[in-house]
Amino acid sequence: MRSLEGVYREYLREFSFPEYFGWNWAAFDECMKELEGQPAHAYLTIITRGGEVLSDEPEELSTFLRRLEEIGRRWSGAFAVGPAWGGGEVPFHTVVIDGSDTLDVPTTREDA
Repeated sequence: MRSLEGVYREYLREFSFPEYFGWNWAAFDECMKELEGQPAHAYLTIITRGGEVLSDEPEELSTFLRRLEEIGRRWSGAFAVGPAWGGGEVPFHTVVIDGSDTLDVPTTREDA
């Protein structure tokens, strides 16, 4: 996932994005906020080798993290298809693991 295309490919594969996926941030948001083909009571994404994420396109890293935060917030809202699909929140979390001291994660939360 060193490039934006790599991020899209990984999420397309793991979350079974539809064939018409548009390979841009708007399409990524749409697919991640719907996940109709992947209903679950909770979502947990674990990203290993976090220091490599978007290392070829570092200007995209803060956008990627901000998008994940917004997607998580949306899933935790009342719209989500929680409790046995009758409605309610669905936990959506992303964990980034990196064994080096080189991971520089931009702050995305206003209160941080």
